[in-house]
Amino acid sequence: MSAPRKKSRPHDAQRPTAGRSTSPCSSDRSREPRRIAEVMIDLLAQRGYAQVQAAEECQAAWQKIAGNLGPSTAPGPLKRGVLQINVRSSIVMQELTFNKSRLLKAIKEELPHHRINDLRFRVDGH
Repeated sequence: MSAPRKKSRPHDAQRPTAGRSTSPCSSDRSREPRRIAEVMIDLLAQRGYAQVQAAEECQAAWQKIAGNLGPSTAPGPLKRGVLQINVRSSIVMQELTFNKSRLLKAIKEELPHHRINDLRFRVDGH
């Protein structure tokens, strides 16, 4: 014969945590009015619009900085301060590598809020 199972205590499930309601319709957020700017920032962040805008901003800045190499390049993802630049060929990549310090300085000046610390070039044949 197996040991009797321990019964769950129904009063534990109904006990509210300190300062919080257990109602599924309630939230931890304050019911005080918020500025419309704060609401819009939250909405844009939730919907991913900020990332789209940042990518478009980065694309425009890069094309301006890259000059005649712009049509052969495209900015990729920005991860941990490193902006990946996709290039069509190894020849273009070599040219960018020779000018890397100038390009990095220019992109930092153009997009200071993106906190770009390095450029990484990658041949992808786009």
